[in-house]
Amino acid sequence: MESDIISILKLDANPFSPSAFTKGYFHTANTKRILEELHHGINFRKGFLVLVGEVGVGKTSLLYQFLHALEGENLATAWVFNSLLDRKELLLAIARDFGLEADDDLNLARLIELLHRFFLDRSAQGHNCAIIVDEAHNLSLETLEALRMLSNLEQEEKKLVQILLVGQPELKEKLDRPNLRQLRSRIGIFLTLDPLGKKDTTRYVQYKLASVGAELLVEQAATDRLWQATQGNLRMINLIMERTLYGLVAYNATEINLKIMNEAVTEIAEYQLDVAARLGMRPATKQLIWLGAAATLLLTLGFFFHAFSPSETLSRSDPYPTAAAGAPSALLHASNQGQGKGSGPVVQQPQVARDTESVSRPDQIDDHASHAPHPFATETPPPSSHVTFLSRHNLEHLLPVLNQALHKNDPGILEQQLPEHLQMVRLRELPPRDNIRYSALAWNTARGKDHAEGEPKWIALWEPVLSIEKFFPGLKNEKIDMLQRMLLKLGYYDGPEDGTAGFMMWQAINNFQREWPVQHTGFPDPETILWIAALTRHQ
Repeated sequence: MESDIISILKLDANPFSPSAFTKGYFHTANTKRILEELHHGINFRKGFLVLVGEVGVGKTSLLYQFLHALEGENLATAWVFNSLLDRKELLLAIARDFGLEADDDLNLARLIELLHRFFLDRSAQGHNCAIIVDEAHNLSLETLEALRMLSNLEQEEKKLVQILLVGQPELKEKLDRPNLRQLRSRIGIFLTLDPLGKKDTTRYVQYKLASVGAELLVEQAATDRLWQATQGNLRMINLIMERTLYGLVAYNATEINLKIMNEAVTEIAEYQLDVAARLGMRPATKQLIWLGAAATLLLTLGFFFHAFSPSETLSRSDPYPTAAAGAPSALLHASNQGQGKGSGPVVQQPQVARDTESVSRPDQIDDHASHAPHPFATETPPPSSHVTFLSRHNLEHLLPVLNQALHKNDPGILEQQLPEHLQMVRLRELPPRDNIRYSALAWNTARGKDHAEGEPKWIALWEPVLSIEKFFPGLKNEKIDMLQRMLLKLGYYDGPEDGTAGFMMWQAINNFQREWPVQHTGFPDPETILWIAALTRHQ
């Protein structure tokens, strides 16, 4: 059944698979920071590390990303999935995952001795060792004490093995017990994985759909409802979003709207009581609209051949059709979404948030649309500030698009029309302009509105001297080398100039973001890079 839905919607795979190991991992500022700190904790031999998070927030998925980032390093790892073990069973599992031959008749002392010799051999070769225990909240006090004994193994004031405990918040409650104070005192790094925020929930849905080649739209009201029902819990998001795919087939739709989302949420709330509680719903099995059953019925009767006839299917060769091309009316959002392209009837292109928070752009404006009057064209002369903002980059022809963006309070409308060499940056404050070329527009002043929380005070256009798409532990390239040199000049970085993203780079970026009026993301985002470039040239 699932494969039929995937085939009908022309997806490469299920974008909302429950599997912890899937392609297209969605990063947030929180996950990037956690990976940086875990990488630092392992490499600098901090001993005990702890990561906690509620059920379903993506702890195991994040661990897969962490192990992937560690590939190629001189590190031996043992990953324990089953935490319902006694002391001896746990040590046996660890030894065998390290590739050691450990007989069942070995006692605790012999097992610790076996592991100690292995750690010493690895250390003599310049290598490190790490033990990762998932679902660590299930460990007994005696088993935790056995891990503490392993952490005592040192050589020349250097920890021979690093231990990462991953679990639910109950793990912290267990570690806070007085009889575990010796273990607690050895914890070098303690991290919390939070659920997604409201904006990241929208970005997650768009990103996961884009990662499997989806040509589907998602109504903002639908993602707002999704966040209300899930509060950013990834497992619940995936469950509900998977049901919306069935809803698309059941309703012969190409957009996940509020109706489809509400029915998916209602179905999941029947057996996920947390979802029902958040929405104040009382599960009522007999009154549910089962989207899966509806989709199954359509498949059985063969209706989908008509529902997805060529005239109503999004063409992969023309993913931005106009009304003249016979696009479904559900895709035309010039009047109520303001995310169009060109000056005629415009089609909303989902803004796909990737690991670097970049947005995909259509290549060209519809040829014949440029001859039609723009819906926001006016005979009134535009304000001089608008003209100055665009003319610095020879973009006066985009004045109608800027008017539309201001009217809809969405800078992304203009952003989608920019040439490839230009970048739009949303700013809290303006950096020095002495030796850097950019134009800026006071966003809410231009709209005639007071500034509201979450809206940019300024938008700026510039040709970026540097744009970093990826930033994770161990990544090495010329862009990171350039950023290191800029941060070194400003006095925020004092590590090696090796072009490698590591803890000292992450620390330098965080320190910079704390001292200057930029959003604190822990990532070299466009706003941060513009400020760094401006201050570097200002010196």
